[in-house]
Amino acid sequence: MLRIVCQSGDAGSTFRAGMVRLKFGLHGPQISSHETISYINPKINSIEPLIGIQSGGTVLTISGENFIIGNSHLSVFIGNRSCQLLSISSKKIECETRSFPRSMLNENQTINILFDRQTKLIYKYMFTIVPNPILYGFDKNSQYRSFVSGGHEVIVLGENFHIIQNIQLEFRQFIFVSPLYQNNTHLVFLTPSIEELNLYEQQKVEIKIYLDNFNKTSSLIYIDDPMIYELEPMLQPYASELTIQGINLTSVGHTKNHIVVQIGCDLCTVIHLQADKIICQPPRYRPEKYSKAKRLCYNSEHPSIIVTIDNIRAHVGFMIYPKKLIILGNDYFLFLTILDQNK
Repeated sequence: MLRIVCQSGDAGSTFRAGMVRLKFGLHGPQISSHETISYINPKINSIEPLIGIQSGGTVLTISGENFIIGNSHLSVFIGNRSCQLLSISSKKIECETRSFPRSMLNENQTINILFDRQTKLIYKYMFTIVPNPILYGFDKNSQYRSFVSGGHEVIVLGENFHIIQNIQLEFRQFIFVSPLYQNNTHLVFLTPSIEELNLYEQQKVEIKIYLDNFNKTSSLIYIDDPMIYELEPMLQPYASELTIQGINLTSVGHTKNHIVVQIGCDLCTVIHLQADKIICQPPRYRPEKYSKAKRLCYNSEHPSIIVTIDNIRAHVGFMIYPKKLIILGNDYFLFLTILDQNK
């Protein structure tokens, strides 16, 4: 079988379609193809984003038409740097930026797409390369803390986080965690437990933050969970303040805003926290058994008192709220308030 390979020429701006004719010599025979060949130009409709960091890792999404015509020999360039192709379809191309030299920082660069090594499209808008994000206090000299049960907030401060597409915090080269919350200057992650890291005692582990292709290393030390003691007696009569005893309650840097005490469905507002003590103000009236979302908060006679610190949850007792009785007579009525001591 004879096979002839040729490269099409420039058809200009005019739409052309027809059969391929093969001629042998000046006066030789001619052969025409059965198929009709059409010249169609690819088109770029949009490219997002148009900004990325020096270390690369920004994924560009190029939307348009006719991207897979021809032999699909396709290349994308930002300035003179190639963008690594991830996927190609008729209407979408995805590519990932590589690292850029310092000389290209804060400069606008053209985005070029080359089809079949010949047809070049230049996008009407430019791509801007900006410096890598700035991190404050996240380095090998800093150390974060967490209880061994995990769930503690690791807060990373810096600048220019809004430019980043892919943010991950790696623990011990084993678990990758996405941010619980993020904005331009703050990233908040939750620590895994030591069991999730296949560890069985408190120790120091390496953590690494990935911001697209930029990364930096710090460390995290796990310490034993705090002790939260049950109340004595377990059945606590209602009072305006409730004191809960413990040990090492603040050893990973918690403040009163990080501690949650619930009585039934309602919060006991924490007004004071120290290493061995939590003081909170119980709700004035007995909480309902069901929340507004119809979730059962307690099924005992008296509402449970639950303390939550990160992933640690401790049931420390029950709160007894007074019951009101109304005694009616012929000429008077009387309100009595009693405490029900029966559980």
